[in-house]
Amino acid sequence: MDRYFPEFETVNDLKPLGYVWTFVSVFDHWLSEAEAETCPIMFYSSAISAGEMTSYMAGEAQFQRFYAALAQQGCTCNHPGPRRSLVCPSQAFDDVIIASLREQRLMDVYFSGPKVRVVGGRDRTDIIIASTQAEIDALRSLRDSTGLHFLA
Repeated sequence: MDRYFPEFETVNDLKPLGYVWTFVSVFDHWLSEAEAETCPIMFYSSAISAGEMTSYMAGEAQFQRFYAALAQQGCTCNHPGPRRSLVCPSQAFDDVIIASLREQRLMDVYFSGPKVRVVGGRDRTDIIIASTQAEIDALRSLRDSTGLHFLA
């Protein structure tokens, strides 16, 4: 199972190991610093403060649908630990996803069906890691149907 969870500091550390990656986001582009500072839905807490929970929750629901579809053939959660198998739908799966999306405990999950690893990130953007570009490309229709975006 360790082969699905290579250690890395930055995504650039993955290239020599032969992995490819993309970022999945609710945003259709990398936000500038100014955009990020004024975005009321950048963080769960800022959405609450700004009274923008409807918009925030819509984006969270997009991620939840995306990850639930990825998990249909099972997944292994590496973080938060201990390492364990999760099934979807389940409360345990939902807890891992929601806590990560709200930046409380970032996830590190391997989805066995599509053969991709997802590492939760900040700013409503997560990292998808795969062995081949074809594995990432196979997610494009799901990405489109959930309204998410891949950022390079």
